[in-house]
Amino acid sequence: MGNINAWAQVGRARFWQSWLQEPTFSADTLGRVHALLDANGLRQGIHHVYERLKRNKALPDIYGLGVVVLDGHESHASYLRHCSGCLQRIIHCGGRDRLQYYHRQVTLLLLPGALPGREAVRLLLDHEPQRPGEDEVETALRLLARVIPAYPRAFDLVLADALYAKAPFFNFLLARGKHALVVLKEERRNLYQDVAGLFDHVAPQQGRYRSRQCLWCFLATGAGPGARHSFPGDLHGTPATRQAGRSTKQ
Repeated sequence: MGNINAWAQVGRARFWQSWLQEPTFSADTLGRVHALLDANGLRQGIHHVYERLKRNKALPDIYGLGVVVLDGHESHASYLRHCSGCLQRIIHCGGRDRLQYYHRQVTLLLLPGALPGREAVRLLLDHEPQRPGEDEVETALRLLARVIPAYPRAFDLVLADALYAKAPFFNFLLARGKHALVVLKEERRNLYQDVAGLFDHVAPQQGRYRSRQCLWCFLATGAGPGARHSFPGDLHGTPATRQAGRSTKQ
């Protein structure tokens, strides 16, 4: 839904009445209930669920690693209504520019392995709204600063997209004993060239990725001559487009 008011139309569908087994609520009720929610109480409830699942061995690691995925999501947008926490952007449509208000939050999702014969559990640990004037990485660091003390042993590895391939993000995780696995794209020229220079000094090894043959390069530490970044973790990739960094530090 684009916003809460869209529920006034969507909620009339027969699916919701049969699924809820009771009359659907109004858009006003939906907004009022969310406004009254206690965020700290909700976080404590999620932590209680996590502890029970962990105690019952329902959250196995993946190859010995606890894994979470970090990503930004937009919840709703509007051209008419806005609040003090809204972000703003210009949308080009119909030959003119329109100012759009929207909300984005960064979420942290736990990705445990699957027990035999069962589907893997997906548990949302927490999320943090992005504030006006800050980028997604800043929001993610504020989220991690709250989550890591609350879940010190829940995860070892953070998965993120290319947006997070920045030194402050890697350094933050390194200082807290965590690892990161991010996509490295050619648009980040300085970092990309430094990593490519490291791969040039290591002979690739024949391997497989899923169903196809590929060449893998593995590096333990160090940086090439004149590099602007050092890499005190493992880097791996292929001579083609698949290159990723783990625990990268500037």
